[in-house]
Amino acid sequence: AAATGRRVSGGAHASNETSYNWGGMEPAVKHTYICATDDWISEPCEVSIAPSSFAQGGMRKCHKCFEKVVDGSKVYSIESVAKFSMIHRDERMAKASSFSDAKMQMVAEYWAQQFNRKSPPANKVAFVVAQVLELPSRNGTQRWSSLEPLLSGEYAKFNNNAGAVLGGRTAQAFSHFTAHESANQLCICDLQGVGGSLFTDPQIHAVKGTFGDGNLGRGGIDSFLASHRCNEVCAAVGLPKVEPKPCRNGGGGMPMMMGGGGIGDGFDLGKLMQGGMGGGAGMSMGMHKLLDKMMGQMLGG
Repeated sequence: AAATGRRVSGGAHASNETSYNWGGMEPAVKHTYICATDDWISEPCEVSIAPSSFAQGGMRKCHKCFEKVVDGSKVYSIESVAKFSMIHRDERMAKASSFSDAKMQMVAEYWAQQFNRKSPPANKVAFVVAQVLELPSRNGTQRWSSLEPLLSGEYAKFNNNAGAVLGGRTAQAFSHFTAHESANQLCICDLQGVGGSLFTDPQIHAVKGTFGDGNLGRGGIDSFLASHRCNEVCAAVGLPKVEPKPCRNGGGGMPMMMGGGGIGDGFDLGKLMQGGMGGGAGMSMGMHKLLDKMMGQMLGG
């Protein structure tokens, strides 16, 4: 997560050995999840990572990363962001978190595509592709990070994983949509990115399943619903208005959501983690069918 209002830019930059200083390069391995086979592929690369972070959130800090690409006689760099954990004290947990976050971003993209089927043309959303970056020459938690494209534009945060609403009508409607369509069994929030519709680094609160260190379960879902106020995008998508109701534990207001279908007791939302965005090409047709089947089970279809 990065500070609101910061302007960032990124992309591929033409370069050559003389015009770019490759002295800070280090060996690395990129791990990319492949949907069709439910597996990871690994490829070696060389990267140069800035020693100081340019932004940070509650759990990770962001460093600019340049990947060296050699294509025949051409040498150029791809500018990305390497996100390192600030909360894990051992390498094992940092590694598990990096792989979990990459898969979680795929689940968010799946829900984005469901939302886009119903939302107006001006209110479409998407999530960037995340990979795992391994740095073999480093020890401890610094060996593992998440690798994402460096977004271009004004970076803003729209809500967090504790129920705070910071703006963005489309972002709030999307979080509302995930809660409603899952019958309040999950909620995708902590939305941030550029343009109000291209997001990164989300958090999934889920009653079942493992969705990273920030998953607050039922409490996280209830916190979002208690603070959410419906807007015109919610109405355009066909979402019912959230009506705050007192929580049985006396912990504040909890909206009662009507409709959205039901989920059987045997359904495990953690199964949604068995997928990913592969190589920036988007979700495979096989994974679409698998997730559509899961959604059918969730919604009683």
